[in-house]
Amino acid sequence: WFVARGIDPSKPMVAMTFDDGPAPATWRILDVLETYGAKATFYMVGNRISSYPDTVRRIAALGSEIGSHTWGHNYITGLGAEALHGNLNQFDTSLSQLVGIRSATMRPPGGFVSEGSQQALASYGVPAIMWSIDTLDWKTRNPQATIDSVLSNVKDGSIILMHDLYGTTADATAVLVPELIS
Repeated sequence: WFVARGIDPSKPMVAMTFDDGPAPATWRILDVLETYGAKATFYMVGNRISSYPDTVRRIAALGSEIGSHTWGHNYITGLGAEALHGNLNQFDTSLSQLVGIRSATMRPPGGFVSEGSQQALASYGVPAIMWSIDTLDWKTRNPQATIDSVLSNVKDGSIILMHDLYGTTADATAVLVPELIS
């Protein structure tokens, strides 16, 4: 969750989330979060974890949340319960071996969920977390478009979807974090 200097329920809060990483741009996003004492949720693709161990360790050390975005960016509606549990367990095993934690939440790639996949997630013990603001940063790859998407739609309780694969998203984050805090 996007938290600046602790949670104060009397003030508006938003969740800043990043999908598909870790990636080189993740480090720049972490620099911004650290500068402002903020946290975010990173929905990682499990098969990327071993390629960016220092980044994953830094996310955990800074107190940001790590959630599953499946092992290989798999659409969960096409997986039965056993296959989905195996996929999530592969993610959690890799994460646990590196930083000693398991994911508490997951984000379905593409936002695709079905009743069956929701039941499978519930039996695994993780909720599917969706979003209320899709910045389309993956499509525009334009920092100003991402900033405008957030600032024109954000309200108390918003969940912002971005992707930490792109330097343009890191550029937008550098503007958004201080603006959202203020």
